Amino acid sequence: MTRLPARRQSRLTRTKRATHSFASIASAIALSTLIPIAAQTVDPADTEALIAQLNEQRDALATMQQEQGTFGQNSDDMLALLQSLTETLLLARAEGEALEALDQQLQIIKVHDGLYSDAQIPVLLQIVDVLAGQRQWEEVSDRLDYIHWMLPRAPEMPLETKLTVLQQTDERLRFALLHGPREREARYLLQLREQREQALELALDAGNTEQIDALQYDLALAELYIGLAMVTTTDTSQALINEEHGIPSTTPLRPLQRITSVSDLETMYGSRTTTVIERAHRSAMTRHYQLIEEIGERQSEEPEVQAMLKLYLGDSVLLRQQYELRTGTLISDARGSNNIGNAATYYRDAWELFKEAGYSDSELNAYFACPALLPLQTLSLELTTGSSHCEITDEDALMTINNVVMTEGALPAFAYEELPQTQREMTTDGVKTLLEFRIGINGQAENIDIIDATPDTTGARIQGRDALRSLQFRPVLIDGEAQRRQNVRLTLISLNQD
Repeated sequence: MTRLPARRQSRLTRTKRATHSFASIASAIALSTLIPIAAQTVDPADTEALIAQLNEQRDALATMQQEQGTFGQNSDDMLALLQSLTETLLLARAEGEALEALDQQLQIIKVHDGLYSDAQIPVLLQIVDVLAGQRQWEEVSDRLDYIHWMLPRAPEMPLETKLTVLQQTDERLRFALLHGPREREARYLLQLREQREQALELALDAGNTEQIDALQYDLALAELYIGLAMVTTTDTSQALINEEHGIPSTTPLRPLQRITSVSDLETMYGSRTTTVIERAHRSAMTRHYQLIEEIGERQSEEPEVQAMLKLYLGDSVLLRQQYELRTGTLISDARGSNNIGNAATYYRDAWELFKEAGYSDSELNAYFACPALLPLQTLSLELTTGSSHCEITDEDALMTINNVVMTEGALPAFAYEELPQTQREMTTDGVKTLLEFRIGINGQAENIDIIDATPDTTGARIQGRDALRSLQFRPVLIDGEAQRRQNVRLTLISLNQD
């Protein structure tokens, strides 16, 4: 069995077992909503009834505390009343008082069930949601760290419940990466990787073969995000490299200094800077590649399965190459290489394996006529020929790619629409641009023409254009070979950071 090499030893201290049932914990977690204060609105006509309900619950709580004490002799009754009060307070948008009620619930659980009771987890998740709604990002990180620290100390908690908790914290970390301050981005990325490592370790220990592959692919994506962040021109890069390679920070990044080439980096940070960045980037991208390769080692030798894995490995090679620093002193927004490089071999091999699996060249050409936005956010080991990433108009050979939503300044690999809570909380401010361009052999957008922008301002057009330039596609493949594609259109929504 493949084992995940741990970066640090897990602490396995056992604590007092909670008296609350794990079934109730799992149920509470499943019902927990992300950012509930943004998910629910109050009809002004119900305001009077809402105030009356709040006063009634406050009075009931005061009476119970007077009879039973602050922490309640019957903790279940007091917890139920506090939870009802919390929900009403959130409806009333009284987030501060709601946090106080949630903290009271934590104290009651600790008094009755133990200092490290896992029954705290549903309450902690709800606290994280409220804190994120208030944009208290440091507190969000601390609470998520505490949940991550608690899980190994709950040996009786079923595997499925632990994995559900990690999935919930994973969603909140991704939310923080999109909406939180950029100065905390490095910490969130490292937290995301640690939590995904923990989830994979749990599945490996339990021999849960149904989930291992998907969890390992999620971990590979976390390594990819770190690798791409290392070649950005922000403080995130420096913080990650410091963490991964122990390199002390000596020169702060000057915000007004624009870095467009290797020479710029060396001028600012010294002659060895590019070597350090390249080594850090390649190291993270190698881990991304190896994790996907290990998934393949566990799979059957069926041609279609192996073909899909070749595609994923080719995408990994392409992403590493196209986000590398470009040498030279010419001021330009170019990155990576002008050609597809070693990824071509993987795509050719995948093509032959697909044909061995029974697909015809015409079927494959039709499917791969659409460029794919990388990285693919989920692992699939079969070709879904019934779905398409684009629509082609026969009259003018115009190709329209599915809309892309992203947050301005976020990592280009981060898919905003993958987060389940985005339907409940959306950033309304941003720009919407319709762009027409060519996708080169290297999978990058070229010859960009801005057809329309909302709002139609110079700033909005530049924001849309720059967002497109940051994206990486798997190029069009015809007979297994990368091809340029003219007349590609894409509607890109670039949301302003909160």
